[in-house]
Amino acid sequence: MDEDQPILQLHSLEICPDYSWHPSDFLSKVMNFNQSLFNSPTLTNDRRKAIIEQYPGIKDMDYQPPNTIPSTARSMKQTHAKQDRSLKRLQYLASGAFRPLDVLALEISKDETNPNVQRYLHMLNDCRLLLLNLTSAMTDMRKNIAFQAINSCFSSTGMSSNNNYITPLDEFQTALAQQTTNLQNVQKASRFGQRPHFNHNHSHAPQPQ
Repeated sequence: MDEDQPILQLHSLEICPDYSWHPSDFLSKVMNFNQSLFNSPTLTNDRRKAIIEQYPGIKDMDYQPPNTIPSTARSMKQTHAKQDRSLKRLQYLASGAFRPLDVLALEISKDETNPNVQRYLHMLNDCRLLLLNLTSAMTDMRKNIAFQAINSCFSSTGMSSNNNYITPLDEFQTALAQQTTNLQNVQKASRFGQRPHFNHNHSHAPQPQ
C-alpha cells in the first residue's frame, strides 16, 4: 500500500452528520438566543408575575406544586426540609412556563388554513413533555427526601402522585411499612447469619412505629 495514497474510510461505522442550525440575527434578537441556558440573570418576582399573567391558565389545571407528606415534614431534619422547600420552589418557577406554552398551542390550533398546524403542535407537545419530565423528576426527588427523613436507607420507587401531596398518603404508609419490614429482616439475618426474607405483600405489612 502506498503511504501517500489517501485513506477513503478508516472503519465501517457511519459518521453522524451535524444537524445543528444557525438562527438568523433577527431570530436571535427576538428569542434572546445569546443568553446562557444556565447563567442568565434571574427574573424579579414582579417581572415573572407580569409575564405569566399575560397568559390565562387552563380551567381546573393545578399550577401549584404538591406538598410533602405531613407526617414526614414534622420529622425532617433541617437539611431535608431545606432541600424539599428548594425543590418545591423550583417546581413553582417551572410551572409558569406551561401557561404561555399552552396558550401558544391554542392560538396555533385555531389557524385552520395553515397546513403545518399538526407539525407545530407536535413540537410544542415535545416541549411540554420535557417540562413535565422536569417537574416530575423534582417530585421524585422530593419523595426520596420524604422517605429518607424516616430512614436514610429508604427510597421511593414506582409510586404514583396526586395533586395535594407528592404521593398518596396510603401508598406512602404502605411502602414505608414494607421497607421497614425489609430492613428489620436484613438486620435480623445479619445477626444470625441467615439470608434475609423480603416482604412484598403490602396487605400484611406492619405499620411503622
